[in-house]
Amino acid sequence: MHTKHHIDALIDRESIEARAAEMASEMARDYAAKRPLLVGVLNAAAHFQMALVRHWPAQHQAQLDYDFVDVSSYDGMQSSGQVKLVKDVVVDLRNRDVILVEGVVDTGRTLHFLLNHFTDREPASLKVCSLLNKRVERLFDVSVDYCGFEIEDLFVVGFGLDYNQSYRALDHIGVLHLST
Repeated sequence: MHTKHHIDALIDRESIEARAAEMASEMARDYAAKRPLLVGVLNAAAHFQMALVRHWPAQHQAQLDYDFVDVSSYDGMQSSGQVKLVKDVVVDLRNRDVILVEGVVDTGRTLHFLLNHFTDREPASLKVCSLLNKRVERLFDVSVDYCGFEIEDLFVVGFGLDYNQSYRALDHIGVLHLST
């Protein structure tokens, strides 16, 4: 049985870049007197985090640092129910203003795990920035401080988000439909 994939465009690249620019400006204002650390969740948030870095206002770029963390919790379209740390941040989080950057927040499982993991490292502050925030009932009580777009409960790919390691390189967000 062969599975066909069909993708409907949801959010185009221009809209994502414009929203990333707005969010970068907002965060730069919020952290104007500080040295924020963006921590992107690989691989889903990599495109988005680099868009934020690209659009960070020039006068504040010297104060901006970034790193990445990698976790594993998905097998295809299904969550395994367990989050495992694959790669930790290199930067010391103690007394840092950390902004955790996610590609999409749905159940909150991964975010809950990372927020607990980072809180143990004693950052000065810890906020969440996500490109997408799904309108679903959270399994874990987490909030998104900086949200790019609110979306319905759809399986989305592109701009770093994948299905079985495919579609990450799409320059837009699309809804993935599987059919046999």
